[in-house]
Amino acid sequence: MKASWELTETALNGLLAALDPDRDRAGAAYEMLRRKLVRFFEWRQCPNPDELADETVNRVARKFAEGHVLTGNAGDFFFGVARFVLKEHWKINQPLEIDEKTDIPATQNDESVEQTHSCLDRCLNALFAAERDLVLRFYHFDGRAKIDNRQQMADELQIPMNALRIRVHRIRVRLRTCVLKCIEPETDLPFRPVQGEEA
Repeated sequence: MKASWELTETALNGLLAALDPDRDRAGAAYEMLRRKLVRFFEWRQCPNPDELADETVNRVARKFAEGHVLTGNAGDFFFGVARFVLKEHWKINQPLEIDEKTDIPATQNDESVEQTHSCLDRCLNALFAAERDLVLRFYHFDGRAKIDNRQQMADELQIPMNALRIRVHRIRVRLRTCVLKCIEPETDLPFRPVQGEEA
């Protein structure tokens, strides 16, 4: 990973001005973009999503400080930079396995890894929000924190732990089908979320 560039107040002001001339709207847009960047790296199972999101913001701010003019969608520009940050991260750190969520093993090939993660991202977005939040939260922690988190989820839903596992398993099966079809489009594996289906 390249050496981080320090975000100065002047650079931050330039970044905000590029997002929106109105300071309040620019601040809201910045916070929303940063949250989306954190999720972008979380979904790709990066162990430090906040740091990578900050690195992305720093690089974008630096580009604006060097005279870059935003001509298109701000989100597209931010996530274009985020993909470069992610590629650098993969080169330094072995990609993490994602099979617990999708049953699809990760690979050492950068292009294949990026395709798999891109498909996973797309398929997660195809889920209903409640389903997506459920499956991401279910796999969010490790060790004791994972056990406590899942018990808390079951308590919140007022269902037994086994029922929670069944719900998540059903979502995983559909998610896996979607990812496989995305990677190999010729396979006949439809993915059709059903409106009103229980998460």
